Amino acid sequence: MQCSSCQADLPITARFCPSCAAPVLNEIDIKAPHQVSIEWVTTTLKAQRYEIEPLNSNPNAIITRRDGGTLVLTLMKDAQIIAVQSLWNMKPPSWGQKADLLAAVNKANALNWLCTCYVSEAFDNLTVSSFVYLTERLSSRDLCVFLENFQAGVAGVIQNSGILKFAK
Repeated sequence: MQCSSCQADLPITARFCPSCAAPVLNEIDIKAPHQVSIEWVTTTLKAQRYEIEPLNSNPNAIITRRDGGTLVLTLMKDAQIIAVQSLWNMKPPSWGQKADLLAAVNKANALNWLCTCYVSEAFDNLTVSSFVYLTERLSSRDLCVFLENFQAGVAGVIQNSGILKFAK
């Protein structure tokens, strides 16, 4: 993406040009809910250097990786949402640590309104989930900003709640 004023290269998340401070207007890549497809999501994220692979069990889902984070994105067109999940492998806690882990998960859920944390029945996986709601319109910038904020929020919640000490 380039600035319309000075032609400088812009990150997709830019709201203002870092070179000339002109506001960034990107109306070209705005999608109505019925126009959002997993192909558009894939193309948008590849342009931002995400590694993408299909989730074989679901044609409307992809696995994304960037900067050490792994996310699963699932397009649910009927519900008009993109489900976003961050998956964490965990060392199964000892019997005495299970209460500490559950307390940390409850604290994480109380700390953040952006996501919901839950632990598998075997206590070996943590899933942090959220949703992008497909309302009137969605731009590639909106999607990328959401994912960056989600990943930063997940990292903060995991660290501040005490869950991090259980992660592998």
